[in-house]
Amino acid sequence: MADDPRLIHIEGRVDRLESDVLEIKSGVQKLLDRPQNPGLQQVLGTLVSTLVACGLIFGFAEWRLSQAVLPVKEEILMLKSDIRQNDANNWETKVHAAVLEERSIWLRSAEGWKPDAK
Repeated sequence: MADDPRLIHIEGRVDRLESDVLEIKSGVQKLLDRPQNPGLQQVLGTLVSTLVACGLIFGFAEWRLSQAVLPVKEEILMLKSDIRQNDANNWETKVHAAVLEERSIWLRSAEGWKPDAK
């Protein structure tokens, strides 16, 4: 039974498993031996990385929002331009009507035109 290759193979696997367990124990011990209070450098590193991540997220969100609003902004500018043009046309029409009214008043007075009295 000692010459059975299966037993030698199992013994090799057991040795490998024991060495893996020892490595895990030493790693856990290193983690436990670390100081419990984080240092200033670790706190600042965590803070900076968090701020950078938040900045990237908010920057991307702002960019997406500006892309979504861009067509509406262009339409608003076109509408403002149309409103200004319509206001200018309205004032021009009012001025033209006032000029025509004054001319008709002047012509009536020059010709002696009097409205029919009822």
